[in-house]
Amino acid sequence: MSQVTRNTDVEAKTPYFVINSVIRTLDIINCLSQRGEASVSDVSNCLKINKSTVHRFLASMKYAGFLEQNQENQKYRLSIKLFEIGNRVIERVSISEIAKPIMQALAEKTGETVNLGILDHYEVVYIEKCVSHNNLRMDCPIGGRDPAYCTALGKALLSFQPEEKIKLFLVENSLQGKTVNTITEPAAFLEELKLIRQNGFAVDREELIRGINCIAAPILNNENKAIAAMSISAPKVRITKTGFEANTQELIVATQEISRQMGAKV
Repeated sequence: MSQVTRNTDVEAKTPYFVINSVIRTLDIINCLSQRGEASVSDVSNCLKINKSTVHRFLASMKYAGFLEQNQENQKYRLSIKLFEIGNRVIERVSISEIAKPIMQALAEKTGETVNLGILDHYEVVYIEKCVSHNNLRMDCPIGGRDPAYCTALGKALLSFQPEEKIKLFLVENSLQGKTVNTITEPAAFLEELKLIRQNGFAVDREELIRGINCIAAPILNNENKAIAAMSISAPKVRITKTGFEANTQELIVATQEISRQMGAKV
């Protein structure tokens, strides 16, 4: 079995900002990924670290949920948590790659800004965008975050979450008003999510930023779970009833195409 070793010449040149405990943690993950299961002694031999130090690292990683322990032989193995994290990274990359050309086409067709976002706890994170050429526009930075409850992207994604999870969130958190249009009453918010599920799209009616309206629709994966959402955002002054309906239809067609490419049955 191969060992995880580190060149002493490289160690001597390690940058000042490197935290050794982080490197050791990653080495343990690498060691266990090669072995499947390993005892404290196995990991100690693999990394050339004393057993007491290895035991503390393994116990801490188990406490954090990144490792499991076989109760029969007391050996450690990687938990499903790492698999889930890896899948999210792969999924995020593939969504962006698939969505980008479709987003560009949608932005050209509508003349408005198109955003792609994912849900992280109860916040929406922007992972891709195609910005409108108009001077008056909304431009969210990639990697930026906003509360999910007052954005079209966030509401489209929250509508696919189990109702018990949403109710728990509403018990533990208050819906802060970002504008006078933000939905702050829990009952009204639950009714809003129900309406989104029925319609297949969400609307932000100046709920995050005054003067900006957004529509969003979910993107599904091969398990028909909402893994992302795409939105069109525009200043209220440029939106007409006819334009809103046309943009909504274009958005739904675009998100369904991305969903199909992600393996969803739509």
